Amino acid sequence: MLSKRRKGRWLGIGLFAAVIVAVAMLAPRFVLASGDAERELAQRIRALTGAEVAIGGPVRFSVMPRTRLIADHVEIGPAIGFSVDRIVADLDPVDALFGKATIARIVLIRPEYRPAEAQRDASNPIETGLRPAGPVSPSIEAFNEFERLTRAAITRLDKLQVLEVRDGVWRPTQTGISPNGFSNANFTVARTSDRSAVRVDGSFIWNGQPADLDMSIASTANLEEAGASAVSFSLATPPLSANFDGTLDFGSLRRLDGRFSIAGDSFSRMVGWLASPQMMVPELGSVALNGDMALAGSTLAFGNAALSIAGSTGQGAMEFDLDRRRLSGTLAYPSFDFGPIARAVVPPPTGPFNLRRPIDVAFSDAIDLNIRLSAGEALIGSLPLQDVAAVIGVSDGKATLDVGDASLFGGRTYGRIALINGKVPGLAGHWTGSGIDMGRLVSRLGDTNVQLTGQGQFDAELTADARDWETILSSAELKADLTVHNGIVSGFDPKVFSKAGTQPLMAGLVEGSMPFTRMEVELSGHGPRVAVDALEIKDQSGVLTAHGRVSLTDRWLQLLGSYEEFSLTASAGTPEEFTASQPVNFSLEGLWPNPRVVTRPSRKSSGH
Repeated sequence: MLSKRRKGRWLGIGLFAAVIVAVAMLAPRFVLASGDAERELAQRIRALTGAEVAIGGPVRFSVMPRTRLIADHVEIGPAIGFSVDRIVADLDPVDALFGKATIARIVLIRPEYRPAEAQRDASNPIETGLRPAGPVSPSIEAFNEFERLTRAAITRLDKLQVLEVRDGVWRPTQTGISPNGFSNANFTVARTSDRSAVRVDGSFIWNGQPADLDMSIASTANLEEAGASAVSFSLATPPLSANFDGTLDFGSLRRLDGRFSIAGDSFSRMVGWLASPQMMVPELGSVALNGDMALAGSTLAFGNAALSIAGSTGQGAMEFDLDRRRLSGTLAYPSFDFGPIARAVVPPPTGPFNLRRPIDVAFSDAIDLNIRLSAGEALIGSLPLQDVAAVIGVSDGKATLDVGDASLFGGRTYGRIALINGKVPGLAGHWTGSGIDMGRLVSRLGDTNVQLTGQGQFDAELTADARDWETILSSAELKADLTVHNGIVSGFDPKVFSKAGTQPLMAGLVEGSMPFTRMEVELSGHGPRVAVDALEIKDQSGVLTAHGRVSLTDRWLQLLGSYEEFSLTASAGTPEEFTASQPVNFSLEGLWPNPRVVTRPSRKSSGH
């Protein structure tokens, strides 16, 4: 049996514990019931937003398992234009124990932003800090505003340890970037003290696609005092992934620099997610950019950058002018294929029913781009180029590929192709080459029935309406000149033009060749009809001249010409006198590759 002394001791301990429990249970209730917590909640929201707070619904209190205040139907604005279905505020249990209402965590459930209300109250803006003096570029003003808002947010967070948003919604009332706004925003802003690092992580839906965000700031104290802090963020969404790791500096030289990367499987889906799903741009396939990013003033620069686009990867530097919204840069590629870009801008028809598929040129009004590109090897269609120096430009309704210099089959070539937006979209091109190995060129482009060798030069100009491929093919205007020196036309026997009568051209295509010292061709065309304005093939033994027309639709060929041999024979008894061989006129008509050849002596010859 316990002694009276020991009984008294245990009784004292019990009474003390009862008092402690009573205080722990009643003090928070007293704090909550006194209205201090409700006033603390309104004051905290007011401090966070800088706007008046109206609690329209009931306010409920709880002590166990957490000291918590719940308020429904809270209006924050109209200066901000926010409404929140429910706010849950967790009080610091230690402060509550001593009768003080200190909110450590706030949860905003189904907050909704109504920008129209904020715009109506734009005459009474929220003061967030220092204002710039004098005229400032829009991008610099935006960065200043970002700094003011960031520093104000850090200050207003005060001693709040956690801010959570659940099912947040923003529905803009104006069209523009992300006309659908974002929804299902769920994220947490957390820190351990008012001078510590901050981490933001969560998810949201933007332009119809879910996204996960993770961002951290190493020192909010430094940023609040106009200093620098390490920052990082990562963004992951089906159209793209992006990462940044660097430094944000609010000092005298405001800057954001570090390592940045962004990648996606579809260029058009990336642009659609970042800007607007309604924005139509060419589909260039997978895109990836990584490099040293630096934001200073109105310029966003990427140094030591690697850009992979349309299946090619190059190195260089790029800049984005935030005021002019213009992207420029210089990139070097080991190899580059212009084909995917051309097919994305002007998709080729896959059959006769696709000829009327509209060609969309509107992107050339929405994009401002100038990229200087060099490549050790490049492909334009089926033509392999080397040592290419080119510029890809898009601006003011025009998309242009300008090849300033390139090597092609032993020679040099340059040219320009432009797609122009207008009431009727247009296509224009001009291409020139010299010193070209025509044998390699014709074997890559030409008809295999006839082979051509020699060193040549060409000049071609093309214009066309570009509503669709049917319009291009029917309206194309062509002007082209070709000159070839010291070559051979092989698989072709010129004797087919020197024999009288009618015979198929194939009779001269089996074997044989025609060496020449000079070949000249002048072509002009409208749509599928091409005129051979002049054709001359000359060698030491004779000359062939012709003119006519070709239909590319059905491969119908019609040429009129003459063939005259230069070989001379001596007259009897008079070595000084010679007689020239008789020229032969011919017509060539029919379907390629085997039209009919009709030959006859010239009138001049028959008159002797």
